Amino acid sequence: MIDTLSTTDPRAVEQAYREGMRDLQSMRSELNGESPELSREVNDMIKEMQRLDPARFKGNPELVEQLRSQVLAGLEQLKV
Repeated sequence: MIDTLSTTDPRAVEQAYREGMRDLQSMRSELNGESPELSREVNDMIKEMQRLDPARFKGNPELVEQLRSQVLAGLEQLKV
């Protein structure tokens, strides 16, 4: 997902954002309280992504880069 994200294409950013949120929400459901630490990390990541929703900041390339480099990278680390 991150490798194909173009910081010049807002549609790609929004799609990556939606996919990331879907993945995190799925992770949260699958955890179902089994790992409190991992559940907390997933919930924190969801909150961070909600704060950086690209639909709220259309045309802001700095936000797009922050989303790509921090939030989505964090999601990839959680998947490992």
